[in-house]
Amino acid sequence: MLHVTFTVSPDIEEVGGDVAVVEGDRLTLTCGIQTGSPTPSITWFVNGSLAADSRQSLLIDALTRSLVIRSTTRDDTGRYSCVANNTAGSDVTHFDVHVVGLLMTSHTPEFRSCKRAARAVTAETMYTGWPKKVSHYQVIKKLYLIV
Repeated sequence: MLHVTFTVSPDIEEVGGDVAVVEGDRLTLTCGIQTGSPTPSITWFVNGSLAADSRQSLLIDALTRSLVIRSTTRDDTGRYSCVANNTAGSDVTHFDVHVVGLLMTSHTPEFRSCKRAARAVTAETMYTGWPKKVSHYQVIKKLYLIV
């Protein structure tokens, strides 16, 4: 009787790319592995460092192969990498995470242009302060979402 074992290097589904999340919201990044034998191990990195070492409120869910941050802060902005590895090889995907915040102001910015579509209003303006340049706002009851 001949017993043959095949090994297949990991193949991660192309799900990476730019991800925007509002400060304070939950962030979930999932590493979608399509193939791999033996079953690949998953390691998450944040800006090149092991994710487990980067933040206490960061959770890595081995069952879903996800990285979860329950409440994001601006410090969570960066490049997140999922590396799948087994004896046959490895694969990686990257997520460029941008945490955007709410700008609270007592005055309405001066808008250069304003477009209305159904119930939403999109307005363009220039603002000086933090961040250094803001070109778009969404008005939400006197809160301005920086996008």
